Amino acid sequence: MVLTAKHHDGFCLWPATSPYKKNWNSMDTGPGKDLVGELTTAVKSAGLHMGLYYSIVEWESTWTHRTESGYYLPGKIVEKYKIPDNEYVDKHLIPQMKELVNAYKPSLIFADGGEWDGNEEYLKTKEFLAWLYNDSPVKDDVVVNDRFAKNMPMRHGDYFSSEYNDTDGNFTKPWEESRGIGGSYGFNRAENASDYSTSKQLILELIDIVSRGGNLLLNIGPMADGTIPVVMQERLLDIGRWLEVNGEAIYKTRKREIPNQQGADQKVYFTRKEGVLYCIFTRWDKDLEISLMKGERVNNIRLLGYDGTIMWRIDEGHKLVVEIRNLTIDEIRAYMPGH
Repeated sequence: MVLTAKHHDGFCLWPATSPYKKNWNSMDTGPGKDLVGELTTAVKSAGLHMGLYYSIVEWESTWTHRTESGYYLPGKIVEKYKIPDNEYVDKHLIPQMKELVNAYKPSLIFADGGEWDGNEEYLKTKEFLAWLYNDSPVKDDVVVNDRFAKNMPMRHGDYFSSEYNDTDGNFTKPWEESRGIGGSYGFNRAENASDYSTSKQLILELIDIVSRGGNLLLNIGPMADGTIPVVMQERLLDIGRWLEVNGEAIYKTRKREIPNQQGADQKVYFTRKEGVLYCIFTRWDKDLEISLMKGERVNNIRLLGYDGTIMWRIDEGHKLVVEIRNLTIDEIRAYMPGH
């Protein structure tokens, strides 16, 4: 679980002690609660690992090349709320990141925005990471992504973090794709049904990412009262139902050491673990063909979620052909959880 502890607007979901965040945190205004603390306690109590997203940049304070003015917000807001450049790092950024680590002991830190315009010398990225890995209370198990400063993405960090498929995701290093269910990370009232990925699209994306050795971080944007929009609930429940049957081919798996097919017509993806090769087909054809790698041997075949016999054979060219019988919708439902 990864919570957006502070996004680019600078609003903190914990009782931040930075002098620049008085009345701009969830304890002083809004819910009057330490949201990071409460969620961290709940997540860890459930036996899960807790991660924190943290924006290196803040719209009213940090310079950007993306606008003519050099700032994301109008000049009057920048003039009123800007944290001075000579204080931003030493009196705000570094103390705040250390505060989060010391108070909540996250297993993962997802930094963001530093890669756009952030010079590592100015941001003191190396100094913070040296402290994190050597002296912090999470030094033995914390992992970080690759967005703390310019020239860091896809080069440094414990894992690489792509976003909305902005890379091909073929890495030898651990990597993760993050994206929202719609086009926004927060709840966006301007989005319509057509702006949301369907359950099928999200499941296919999960399959594709895991088959290439990646992890999917799927973002949920709650409404102002903290509730998850129904359309997002529906997508999560659908993915969950699919995983109840097929999760064995996803969880704790690794990619197969062979390039996947590429393109819109791809219909089979591979994952593996402990001598088992999982072949995830996206189309229900009568005969499913798989080209075996040198040294691969077939001892048995089964279809997840189905107890019936599966017929198969090895054809010329070391090709495995799996014969899938036509199942009625009632037969399929009989093997689904809850039926």
